[in-house]
Amino acid sequence: MTLAMLYLITGSDRFRVQEATTAILKQHQAQRQTFGEGELSDAVATAMTPALFGKIAAVCTAKSLKPESEKLLKHASPDLPNPLILEVESLDGRTKLAKALKAKAQCYQFDLIPNWDRKTLSAEVLRRSRLLGLTLTSDCLNYLVEAVGNNLGRMQQELELLATYSPTITLETLQVLVPNLAQSAFQMADSLRTGDAASTIEICRGLIERGIHPLEILGALAAQFERWLKVRAALDAGKADRHEIATFAGIANPNQIYYLSQEVAGLEFEYLSGFLVALHDLQHHCKRGLERERLPLKLAVLASFRGS
Repeated sequence: MTLAMLYLITGSDRFRVQEATTAILKQHQAQRQTFGEGELSDAVATAMTPALFGKIAAVCTAKSLKPESEKLLKHASPDLPNPLILEVESLDGRTKLAKALKAKAQCYQFDLIPNWDRKTLSAEVLRRSRLLGLTLTSDCLNYLVEAVGNNLGRMQQELELLATYSPTITLETLQVLVPNLAQSAFQMADSLRTGDAASTIEICRGLIERGIHPLEILGALAAQFERWLKVRAALDAGKADRHEIATFAGIANPNQIYYLSQEVAGLEFEYLSGFLVALHDLQHHCKRGLERERLPLKLAVLASFRGS
């Protein structure tokens, strides 16, 4: 059976896209040569040039493919001398380029599974655990989906660690080994809200020591502060009905409004909006290389302003 040499991998789930690319490289026993946005012509040229020693897989990563790419790719056939792998975040399937590619390329699509799609997430976690020889009860499976969500990169890492720990895991052990980011982030957000710098440092350090990326932590914190900000805005606008506030704030369960209203009772809109801006600013610094070990102190400084 002849292996395909032209691959199109689309979707927003970067972890699964990278998994697919790694599998293709292994299948072809090819060395990877990476090309970025605007380097498609170089990638095609590499794929069309026979390598002296083994195969060179040209991997071109881009957010999208421009219409002019059609001219470059029309010469790329499924029987290229080297594999050509196109990692494209989004591609309009209605375009001539997309139709031409899908007609001759091996195509895969990996979009992020929404966190609300618990059934699909559970099936994916169960599939991955079985591949690792790990037996999960339904309670353990539900906890993992709740604790990790749709971050399949972290999910895979946690499952691999669990598999090395024991082929069978109890829920009590799982709760110790795998922290619930959503719950921990809420606790940290609460410590920030109340000005408890010591608790902020302790919780943040614990999450980082477990290998959770600072951007995940900041994203969860920002989501909680955004909820508080919207509830505060609704209350300031004179909204009193919990269903109305829930709709305004985008909160699925109106029963949460009572507790959220209590939590923002002593906070002004300007404070919450300023804190949200500060969290987004920290996200920007993390993307630019802020050492993860410095994040707990950075957050503690924000908490101390509330406490003073």
